[in-house]
Amino acid sequence: METNGASLTPQQALAAVADARAQLAERPVHPSWYSPARAVVLGALVASFATADATVMIAAAAATLVALMALSLAARSRTGTAVLSDRRHGARRALDDYLSMLSLFVVLGLLSPVLGGPSWPALPVALATVVGMTVSGRRHERALQADLRALAAGAVR
Repeated sequence: METNGASLTPQQALAAVADARAQLAERPVHPSWYSPARAVVLGALVASFATADATVMIAAAAATLVALMALSLAARSRTGTAVLSDRRHGARRALDDYLSMLSLFVVLGLLSPVLGGPSWPALPVALATVVGMTVSGRRHERALQADLRALAAGAVR
């Protein structure tokens, strides 16, 4: 194996790989704006339930999908990585918690106008969605970072 024109021994090559993995593990998984932006998009979806208008809710759901895809692509282009976590690691558990919380907020937002009462309760639920999804998203990012560090430390011995 050669690096910058210099020949490396197998031990040096393994050490170089370990260093590269350690450096990659220290890179941010997502940009700092990613979780709050994603939370605002999801909060806007839940806020659309306050209208109790199916057309508005369907349009909001479609806009949410487009916005989430755009955010994902922007984050991936910013960091240069896309991280998929394995179910054995903490990041997968954090993602499962995140999706459970999102499901709860969506159900609560949908129930407020459906139950026949005023639709305004969807707005506090939307605010709770923004806060909860930001906190949960940050937790997921920390778990991903920890998983990457653990994998980098144990990948090459």
